[in-house]
Amino acid sequence: STTGKKETKRIYEELEKGILKLLFVAPETLLKENEYEEKYFLDYLVTKCNITHIVLDEAHGVVESSQDFRPKYKQLGILREYFPEVNIACYTATATPSDILEITTSLGIQDTVKVIDHQLHRDNLHYTVLRKTDEVCQMMGIVRQYPKGTSGLIYCNTKDKCKQVSEYLNRQGFNSAFFYSTISKKEKNRVLEGFLNGDIDIVVGTSAFGTGINKSNVRFVLNLDTPAGINDMVQQLGRSGRDGEISKCYTLYSPSDLQTLKYILRMSISSPVRLKKAYNKLEDVSNFCKNKEDCRSQLLLNYFGQSLNQPCGTCDTCLRGVFL
Repeated sequence: STTGKKETKRIYEELEKGILKLLFVAPETLLKENEYEEKYFLDYLVTKCNITHIVLDEAHGVVESSQDFRPKYKQLGILREYFPEVNIACYTATATPSDILEITTSLGIQDTVKVIDHQLHRDNLHYTVLRKTDEVCQMMGIVRQYPKGTSGLIYCNTKDKCKQVSEYLNRQGFNSAFFYSTISKKEKNRVLEGFLNGDIDIVVGTSAFGTGINKSNVRFVLNLDTPAGINDMVQQLGRSGRDGEISKCYTLYSPSDLQTLKYILRMSISSPVRLKKAYNKLEDVSNFCKNKEDCRSQLLLNYFGQSLNQPCGTCDTCLRGVFL
């Protein structure tokens, strides 16, 4: 949507000549129709280009109960009609067995799909869930554990809160910025580049921040609000410690956050079926947060159909058992 006419023309020319080997395109662009209700970009790719592979990244966007759900993802099954012989690969860091079934069924590849499952457990990530009491004091208690210049992420459920928290951190002497989907393109680029090159230490964002951002040395991630589901939580917490060094993953849990999320979901989801699925996801994350007995890492792996032979020994519930 932000590609100019001159750049678009260049892309078309290089596609037709075979110069361009890799094209990134949003589903909304791929499936866009003209006034005759023809999917002209798909038609163009079929008739003018030699497409040999199709890759769907962030495939959990197909799942209706996902916070990242985009309706056009759900329509990508049409790719099999347009490209019947081309291999389709789907990637996501978070998919339960039922999510995998929904993704493959929606794309029309359920009968031919080969599932390659990578072990989700990362022993350098240490999980802690805290009952939210005074979120400002709890947040400051966490961020002050780290020296200035440490990279961290803080997630909030609303845009206004992201801005308020970032401004508060800056008044306390921290170097932070806020991020959400509707800030300007210029500001998005400033925050992304600043975070990647170390000019910005802490980004306070909604779930819109992080997709496609691979910064290796994020030392902590804090969900200041209860996430909308375990998938969302793992997506966000998983952005820490990609260099393999120990990183802390905090989640503040509050029943009032769940009520706020239910309200947001009711206002944004018209489908009763999809709304019920979203409520079930909330129930899953609530049960995870309230569990003070079982290893967090084992719970997360079980949720995604995997297992861990023994407790991780580093999450809050494991350490609580050690101290007892």
